[in-house]
Amino acid sequence: MRIFVDDGLSTVKKKITGIGWYTVEQIEIIQALGHEVSKPVYPAFFMKVPDAVKRLLYIKYFAGRYTGSSRYDVIHYTNFFMPAKKHRAKTMVTIHDLSPYYLPETFPPVYRAYATRTISNSMLYADRVCVPSLAVKNELITQFPEQQHKIVVMPTIIRDSVTSFLNSNKLTEEGPFFLYVGVLEKRKNLEMLCRAFREFSAQHRDVKLVLVGKPGYGFEDIEKEINSCSAIEYRNYVEESEMMQLYADALAFVFPSLYEGFGKPVVEAMYFNIPIIASDIPTNVELHQKHGEKLQLFGKRDAADLKQAMENIYSHPHKIEYPSLDIYRKEFVMDQIEAIYRF
Repeated sequence: MRIFVDDGLSTVKKKITGIGWYTVEQIEIIQALGHEVSKPVYPAFFMKVPDAVKRLLYIKYFAGRYTGSSRYDVIHYTNFFMPAKKHRAKTMVTIHDLSPYYLPETFPPVYRAYATRTISNSMLYADRVCVPSLAVKNELITQFPEQQHKIVVMPTIIRDSVTSFLNSNKLTEEGPFFLYVGVLEKRKNLEMLCRAFREFSAQHRDVKLVLVGKPGYGFEDIEKEINSCSAIEYRNYVEESEMMQLYADALAFVFPSLYEGFGKPVVEAMYFNIPIIASDIPTNVELHQKHGEKLQLFGKRDAADLKQAMENIYSHPHKIEYPSLDIYRKEFVMDQIEAIYRF
């Protein structure tokens, strides 16, 4: 097959993150399956212009360029946007989550309007819609019941860097800390995490909270909470090797989100056998059930419940073996992904 992968600008960054990595992994899998893969070529100045300008240029001049082309068998849009028109090739779009629908207050109004309209158009015009979890599939069926026949769950792949690091057996002597990895934005519920940890820290001054990730919408309020406690350390974006080391050294991983489409950092943390404290949102519950019910779930708006989970792990530090992690390995999912592209 000849497959065109439109990254929706997710890889046009100096340091790519979540959806960018998803796109890179899809391209690697397509190539490993023996298919011909192409992707957009953007001008060099794209790396220098503001994101909003970049997005406008992409929508106007790049995204619709291949709609009438007969060169490809499948066009896969990996970042939820696709042109609102029929294509000559079969089309796939990945919708990673429905946060603009289910948590609209955590986005700027202009982006919220853009995202909901874009998702609606993508559901209408795509031949196949890929999602990262059963939770998102069920949410899409609720919002777009007439399009439910299009929706498939695309298997998640864990990066080779995770397993490569584990094979190196690196350990450091960094003091005890709880770890969060992800964008620092409003829907991640980090203000509550910081408040809960501040109370915890008053009794356990030897423990830190380390936050890793780029700032997002609402970061100013999160930053105030970070600055209110000297035991909270913000490291912004870190290189992969450093992030793997943090997973390996952490006392536990904390994922307090109010909404997620999947929660890949949770799975990455599982590979390091560390305890995981996670909010009781549908995607975390799904991972909890899939991997031996070994996550410590707490009420997503219950700071006292979160603090108690940290107390429990601090009092009894331990490692955990999570079952069924092979389902994220490339060799396990290749046949499933091949079947998704053949429709």
